[in-house]
Amino acid sequence: MVAIVLTKDALHVLLLLLSKADKLSRLERKAALEAAQQRLALTGAHGEVLLFSSPSGEGVDQVRAMLERWLQARLAAGDVPAAGNKRPPVKGK
Repeated sequence: MVAIVLTKDALHVLLLLLSKADKLSRLERKAALEAAQQRLALTGAHGEVLLFSSPSGEGVDQVRAMLERWLQARLAAGDVPAAGNKRPPVKGK
């Protein structure tokens, strides 16, 4: 299991994704989720722990919705830098 941590700076909210969830049994999934939640609680940080699996799609919709809410909040606050020039460089120049 791989943990991927995403953070929302404005409120210091953590999103801890436990990937490869599809590789675990039901009992192992429950144990991994509980252990990660306990560790997060020990840090005193505010956050959420989710099981995640790209192949099965588990957690994908939840993560997408959460990231969208975070981005919308930053856009509303004017806290997103301008995109600037995102065109790739022309080869040979």
